[in-house]
Amino acid sequence: MKVIHQSVLNQCDGFYVEYQPVVHAQTGEIVGAEVLVRWKKEPYGIVPPGMFIDWLESNPCMYDLGNFVLKQALTDAVEFRKSNPDFLLMSICPQNSWKGKTFCGVVMALLKETGFPAGQLCLELTERCRSMPVSVMEEKLLHLKQHGVRLAMDDYGTGSASSSVLLQTPMDEIKIDMSFIRGITDNQTKQALVRSMVDFANKADLKSCLEGVEDEKLLELSAFLWSHMVSGVLLFQTGSGSCNAKIVKHGKLIISRR
Repeated sequence: MKVIHQSVLNQCDGFYVEYQPVVHAQTGEIVGAEVLVRWKKEPYGIVPPGMFIDWLESNPCMYDLGNFVLKQALTDAVEFRKSNPDFLLMSICPQNSWKGKTFCGVVMALLKETGFPAGQLCLELTERCRSMPVSVMEEKLLHLKQHGVRLAMDDYGTGSASSSVLLQTPMDEIKIDMSFIRGITDNQTKQALVRSMVDFANKADLKSCLEGVEDEKLLELSAFLWSHMVSGVLLFQTGSGSCNAKIVKHGKLIISRR
């Protein structure tokens, strides 16, 4: 952890981003991508984010890493828009980012610097963010919303008070946690529960995205449940880099830079 921490302090050396395509549940078309942060450095190789994200989220340096990831992702997304002008970029913002007094200013400055449209950026609130007082979040959320940035609640349905926070904040989308999707094809109870979440989103004029859609059966079920979008690790090939993006069959996003 000390090496990773030092990497953040050393201009985020060793960190890079990958992208997981987000697909329209009804048409199967790629509409955008989620940003995934990775770390690789010899002699350690690639270290899974699950090994360091939770630890970094409790450290002030996470603010700098969050800004680094967002800048790289926005820069890459400008390239993606050349083949898909409506490309939606979805990026998780850690708790320390939202706590930063300059966070909104940084987001707007990066949008201006990269030229990426605010209306095609969707910032996601994690479960840890939901533990923050709503009064602390509200001003920043409204500021970003007024400038066109879209907002999503990540891992919806998990943790504490996700529904109550949703009712008190100007969200545009809910991302239904993969724990509800896992095993859903043979579980009528899960199907009913997820359908109720999707129905709620539709009636509240919110978009819904099912996480963890990892095979064709789940993709078909997502359309049946009338979800707007889906994302998943196994169904779609993750890419990394910023140039030469192209979409191939079966919803795979291939991105090469190195």
